[in-house]
This record gives sequence, C-alpha cells and structure tokens, in this order.
Amino acid sequence: IYHDLNIRYFKKLKPQFKELLKRNKLKLIRCDYFEIAKYMGMSDLVVIPSEYEEQYGRVIQEAVASGTLVIGSNIGAIPEIIDDQDLLFEPGNSIELGDKINQIYFDKNFRDIKYKNLHNKITSFRSISNQINVLKNNI
Repeated sequence: IYHDLNIRYFKKLKPQFKELLKRNKLKLIRCDYFEIAKYMGMSDLVVIPSEYEEQYGRVIQEAVASGTLVIGSNIGAIPEIIDDQDLLFEPGNSIELGDKINQIYFDKNFRDIKYKNLHNKITSFRSISNQINVLKNNI
C-alpha cells in the first residue's frame, strides 16, 4: 500500500518488497484517504518508509486501530508514536527494512507481541487526558 509516497523511493523499494515477499502476500495499491482504512484492515503489516520529518503519526494510529502492525522510519514523530526499536528502521535503509519485514513475517509470536504492545501504547497515547497534555505542551 502506498499513499503520497516519494515515487522515486517507492520505485526503489518495490522490487525489494517483491523479492522478499511471496506474490500472493504483497499487494501494491494506490488509494485515497477514504479507501485506506479498508486496506489497512486487510493487511498484515503497514510500512511507513518516510524519508522526511513527519509530525503526528495519524497513519500509525489508524493502522493499529484497524488491527495491523506498523513499522516505520526512525524520523520525526514516528519513533515517538511507535516507541519500539524492533519496529523502526533508518530512513532509506532498504536492507534494514527488509530484515524487519522478514522477522515479522517469519515469527508470528514476535508479530503478535509487538502488535499487542503497540496497540496498548496507541490506546494510552490517544486517551483524552494524554491528548490534552500534548496540546498544553505544544501551545
């Protein structure tokens, strides 16, 4: 799944995804904001391969709410939301990204534990009191 991704970066990652994953396990689509939640819910993994500073991490929260594990670049607010080095990789490092995908793909127990931890973190992060504190600290 890709959405508003730098096309050159996407073209670099696409063949590596195809090499790493079985054909029937990888579906690359282009969709708008309204369609993406449906695809997130059908996915085993959402990858956020940002090369630039991201500010809030809404996509991470939406994917987790849809029941999907997320890995992302170690840049901007992504590591603040994910907060787990096992689910973060250096921007532009396709080898490290591939290693993370392989670990998640081949180790169901690891994947389940990481999803549960991330879900708990997102649930806590999104609490009303926590969001009010975030707003207070950023005003």
